Amino acid sequence: MNINKERKINIVDLLFVILILAILVFGALKFASFGSSQPESATKIVYTLEVKNTFPELTGYVREGDKVFDDESMKEIGAVTEITEKNATILAENTDEGTLAVAEIEDRVDVEIKVAADGTVSSGNASVNSVNLLIGKSMECIVGDAYVNAVITDVGYEDATEAKEAMTE
Repeated sequence: MNINKERKINIVDLLFVILILAILVFGALKFASFGSSQPESATKIVYTLEVKNTFPELTGYVREGDKVFDDESMKEIGAVTEITEKNATILAENTDEGTLAVAEIEDRVDVEIKVAADGTVSSGNASVNSVNLLIGKSMECIVGDAYVNAVITDVGYEDATEAKEAMTE
């Protein structure tokens, strides 16, 4: 018994195949652009590096306008715009009274270095030359003629669209 049936493609089968292909293409495009749901925006970033308990001579090696480099990647991450120095302090125990008090450390200073750079902001995170700038992040940097171990204490940036709107008003 030999049964010879011809198979015909009907319109419903064709539409079903086209629908499945469209879903696959849409899914592939969605996953390919998964990380870029919020576009990066170029902007001016200003952040503060704090060097604690260092020698006062540091301010002689760091000047306004000096470039700042990330020691790990050796990428430029901005230029110094301001340097402030204050006496270094430590929390010390007063053994006579049994209390804690803030005491100054002789011949030591805390230095704050403000740095400005052109960078990107993506999902609220600022970065310069692929170096993330996060508050509390400890960084080893080359600032001018000095090598410092600093902590980022402040990061500020201006949204590029807001800046353009402010300029047109």
